Amino acid sequence: MASRSTAEWALGRTSPHTRRRFEEKFGPAGQFTVADFTTGPAAHIEIIDIATLVPSLGLADELL
Repeated sequence: MASRSTAEWALGRTSPHTRRRFEEKFGPAGQFTVADFTTGPAAHIEIIDIATLVPSLGLADELL
């Protein structure tokens, strides 16, 4: 099931600067869902776990 949350909701806790930059590039964040964004403008982006590249950033085993 795809997310129905809007990009506006996803950006809700970001800085005003980040929201402004997003809207300058993609338009009003309330006009599409997170699912629409990740299958459209962000379809080429790959999410990776940076801890696999820099292990010291990972959580200690006892916290997992």
